[in-house]
Amino acid sequence: KTLKPLKIIEEQMGKISLDGTNEPIDFKGHDEIAALVEEYNKMCRQLEMAANKLARNERENAWREMARQVAHEIKNPLTPMKLNIEYLQMLWDRKDPKFEENLKETLQSLLEQIDTLSKIATAFSDYAKMPENTPTTFDLVELLKNTIKIYDVEKNISISLIYNENEAWSIFADKNNLGRVFGNIIKNGIQAIGNDAGHIEVVINRLGEKYRI
Repeated sequence: KTLKPLKIIEEQMGKISLDGTNEPIDFKGHDEIAALVEEYNKMCRQLEMAANKLARNERENAWREMARQVAHEIKNPLTPMKLNIEYLQMLWDRKDPKFEENLKETLQSLLEQIDTLSKIATAFSDYAKMPENTPTTFDLVELLKNTIKIYDVEKNISISLIYNENEAWSIFADKNNLGRVFGNIIKNGIQAIGNDAGHIEVVINRLGEKYRI
């Protein structure tokens, strides 16, 4: 009779899982074995609480990291977008003839950035996933020009695009996601230059069936 509950305890302890899904032992008694069973059951409850706490912390950390990434993606283009709008406002107030030539390009760049931000926000609300790739065929040079236009607003930094104008630069990819990549890299370059005078060159080369940028 004494060995049976000990055997049960031995078997249950051999099955202990750290994920908190351990079954308590149902044992009636008031002797040393009952005390051992109670300690085992207490340990199971503590493991369950620890596992639940760990799971909550992991979820919170995952959401915190996701929020950080989304905030990074959203904040990156906001400052240059604001500066572009302020620049257009300044040209308008001064009745500057450059207003007309800058308006169309700037608006196109701003609309593309707004579309990207909208898709990021939508994706975050849909199960907190970043946008999936939706590839289309588009002009890589046009995308880079529009991206550069957004960020080419720093007074101490100039940005140029170097490519062969006699070649076609068609690409099959996700335009919004690729634009975010280029925007992040240009933003990193601007941050690295800081307050010093600097120049950023964006160069496109063809490597067989691939592009190097």
